[in-house]
Amino acid sequence: APFTSPDNLAARVVEALANWRRSRLESLTPAADLPHRYRTGRTIAEGHSAVVLEGTDVVLERPVAIKRLKPGFLRDKPHYRDIFRREAKFLAMLDHPNIVPLYEYREPEDGPLIVMKLAGMTLRDLAGVASSGYPLPVARIARQLGAALDYCADQGISHRDVKPDNVLMDAAGRLSLIDFGLAARIDDARMWSAPVGAAPYLSPEVLDRNGTREDTRR
Repeated sequence: APFTSPDNLAARVVEALANWRRSRLESLTPAADLPHRYRTGRTIAEGHSAVVLEGTDVVLERPVAIKRLKPGFLRDKPHYRDIFRREAKFLAMLDHPNIVPLYEYREPEDGPLIVMKLAGMTLRDLAGVASSGYPLPVARIARQLGAALDYCADQGISHRDVKPDNVLMDAAGRLSLIDFGLAARIDDARMWSAPVGAAPYLSPEVLDRNGTREDTRR
């Protein structure tokens, strides 16, 4: 039966990743406003304030993901520079196999950028594999994601935006938690005045502000 062994899982994810990368790496070009060592391809993720570009570090010859603010965004909301810096600091202090590693952080005049490992496809994208009759390994996903969130909590950090778009899987079946833009220190009362995160994935403790304090492992 499909996906009944690690080999079947790896084969299906490798195939999906290969198709995904072919569609995005056909033409990597230098980005004039980025450090010369990076060539960038298409946008692979986009949020309210930032985009993530797929690219290559031509010096170290490795694929990277480059997160940066949208053009002009910093002009209207300069405090987002501090938000980016805080995210980079969280990534720099976290060292776990299921959390995406930070490669570099820079603050050029046109806006900060975060360079990270290109760690695979999102669980949302990989749902297409499942819809083809190859279910994703839910137990493996839960075990690795739980380990990452427990580690964050042990370091005094809450991610606060766990959702399929923020969890990646590589060809070996390893998960990486990404996007710490909404993360906060558990002991920072200023960051807990209102619930944050994607509404469909908020825990009951977050929605019920009259109840007990929310689970910081989310």
